[in-house]
Amino acid sequence: MEMDPQLGPKKQLRSKMHRIRDALSIEARLQISEQLCQHAIHEIEQLRVLSNKDRLVIFSYIAYRSEADTALILKHGFEQQDIVLVPRVNKDSSLMELRRIQGMQDVQHGRWGILEPAVHTEVWERERWTDIDLVIVPGLAYDLQGGRIGYGGGYYDRFAGEVRARVLASKLSGKQVPEQMTDQVTEPVYAGLVLPGQLLPAGEIPMEPQDFRLNVLFTEHGVLHIQ
Repeated sequence: MEMDPQLGPKKQLRSKMHRIRDALSIEARLQISEQLCQHAIHEIEQLRVLSNKDRLVIFSYIAYRSEADTALILKHGFEQQDIVLVPRVNKDSSLMELRRIQGMQDVQHGRWGILEPAVHTEVWERERWTDIDLVIVPGLAYDLQGGRIGYGGGYYDRFAGEVRARVLASKLSGKQVPEQMTDQVTEPVYAGLVLPGQLLPAGEIPMEPQDFRLNVLFTEHGVLHIQ
């Protein structure tokens, strides 16, 4: 597939990966998405055991157009009484607003026609972002080093940067001591649902210093933990 020389590397890659993802039939996408979600649910339950928590905080996108469908992950979170957060993008802010939903009755069509939390839902304030255990990150492509290319808005990069800054500030403040390891402030696990054609070789995705990397990739062939 030829690239447009008028576009920069990231825009070229976005254009190419959009075409690859859009070419997948709806039936195949939904079938594979179910498989990816089952991998994710297994990882969620392992995370629950390792963290010794009855209730996890899970932040996930709601699928739009040809994105991998997250419906089963959301449903599992509701059933387990986890705290399920989804993003809302406000035009007057460069940061996403995270809101808690307790069922799909709590979402409505918002900006760009994307399903987002309704106005009555609880805002998960930035101070609590470090409580998040797992983030399901949307993307157009992922590579074997955890690299990701999104849609160019930078919302998830700014989210990850904000979380990283808060974790660092907590550590520098000296609030964490060995006796309080159960309350340790850490970054969440970042994961992606990878549809066929979305996984690229290591280093194939141009990464900027401020870009974050994913820890786990859920693919149709299994789970990849990024070292």
